[in-house]
Amino acid sequence: LALPAAADHDGDNGWPNAPEQDARAAPPDDPRFDAPEDGAPESCFEMPSDPGDAPEYRGLDQQWEWFGFAPACAPLAIYREGPYADQPMVSGASVDRAWQVSTGRPDVVVAVLDTGIDWGQAELDTKMWLNPGELPGATDRNGNGVIDVLDFCADTTARFSCDPEDFLVPDANPPDPGRGRTEVGNGLLDAQDILIAFSDGVDDDGNGYVDDIAGWDFFDDDNDPYDVSSHASARTHGTGRAEEAAAETNNGQGEAGSCPDCRIMPLRIWDTFIPDTNTYAAGLVYATDNGAKITEASIGAFTDTTFAFDAHAYAWDHDVLPVVVSSDLNTAHHDYPASDAHTLWINGHVPDTWAMDLPPNTWFRQSNITQYGAHAHVGVGGSTGSQATGKASGMVALLAAHARDLGLELTANELKQVVTMTAEDVLPGNTEGVGEPDPAQEGWDQYFGYGRIHTRDAIDAITDGAIPPEVFIDSPRWFRLLRPDAAVVVEATVRADRSNLVEWALQAAAGIEPTEDQFVTLASGDGPVEGVLATIPAGALAELFPSGFDFGAPPS
Repeated sequence: LALPAAADHDGDNGWPNAPEQDARAAPPDDPRFDAPEDGAPESCFEMPSDPGDAPEYRGLDQQWEWFGFAPACAPLAIYREGPYADQPMVSGASVDRAWQVSTGRPDVVVAVLDTGIDWGQAELDTKMWLNPGELPGATDRNGNGVIDVLDFCADTTARFSCDPEDFLVPDANPPDPGRGRTEVGNGLLDAQDILIAFSDGVDDDGNGYVDDIAGWDFFDDDNDPYDVSSHASARTHGTGRAEEAAAETNNGQGEAGSCPDCRIMPLRIWDTFIPDTNTYAAGLVYATDNGAKITEASIGAFTDTTFAFDAHAYAWDHDVLPVVVSSDLNTAHHDYPASDAHTLWINGHVPDTWAMDLPPNTWFRQSNITQYGAHAHVGVGGSTGSQATGKASGMVALLAAHARDLGLELTANELKQVVTMTAEDVLPGNTEGVGEPDPAQEGWDQYFGYGRIHTRDAIDAITDGAIPPEVFIDSPRWFRLLRPDAAVVVEATVRADRSNLVEWALQAAAGIEPTEDQFVTLASGDGPVEGVLATIPAGALAELFPSGFDFGAPPS
């Protein structure tokens, strides 16, 4: 149910403050954002002696993953090498500093492809995407540029919720005893109320989905993507990812979302987080065709179907970026959709003393429930890869929103390039602490990819026009086997629409994580390319391996 504080909270607390100011001077008024920072306990994991001092504090319940500063509870976490050597270690992705520039915008939509959405979440009730094509009589009554839930509230000045007496549609949510709701209605004006009120059996927008007013359920093939799962650990899995991406922020409740002013398109693709790949692909096409800019998928499938590959390419070609979980298995296996090249691959980081009553020495350790491997891109704080991906999808949505504020529509590839090229590199010395550090090296590596997302640096790069050129290798595809004695045709897209195109070089090296000095240039040129980039001569790749290397031996 909605908390009474929501109606009284006016959000007028100076958040966010100006970009040149200290973001800590005006944090969002969400109890779990950084409540322990005032009178913080000696350990990040120690309960305060007086629970009344920090009633929401349970371990690291503060949202350290969003911070652009070093938390007071971690005085031992120091950068040991690199440009910030000997300085306190920042715990998160600097989302708080990015909010000083942008908090998102309602026309940037994150489609969450998962187990669906729990309509009864007060932090999400007004954040749902609504399909104007299925609501032909609806108008933008609150003037925010989109049709949303608050347009069905009599009080057009409502910001965080709608008082029941102001509902313009019935509070009609069906009972859900499993969630403690035995009567019709949940006390919130939400998207389920609207889809119940306006479902008329007519496909008003002609997109093939009848009454898809607030997303779609591809598992049950109906218009109510309610979060229901047959597996206990998948319960509310989709709802959690939506909250991480775009929960209401600075409203005096709960936690902050990465992109507070963005909208969520809920798409239920299965009843657990291990779906049929083709059902996921159908959701991805739907999201692309219906206005999503970012898709979020914290799922794992074991097949790469032709339909799934084509759906990813379709989204990519329509400037929609799929943000996907590496997986939650602590292995390097080739999970899908994360192994598709048309994605941004995310894994989760935790402090070295996670779940221990000891202060952290580093914030750069792999979660034991996340993935690593050759296709690694970036990571953010999260005890699972799924949690990290929900957060990351909102961070990327912030970048898309800021670009739109500047009159730019970034392509999927540009968004991916900005994120990876501005990430904070994780250096070996900065992973040291309690226990065995995860392997890291300067530059890209298989455990941390290009590093931790640095949301503020990425936003600043867009502001400065420092948007990298687009490079995408179309063929050979990821993880395809090549004959060492045969020539290899490399097909690629190379373009730099926002700058004068500079020279390009095709380089290769042996091994899963070669260092920069091990790469060899195989071809070079200048100008845009759409098609064949180069043909690598027979034997040229084999020469990169040690003399006598046995290409016929089983992998090790």
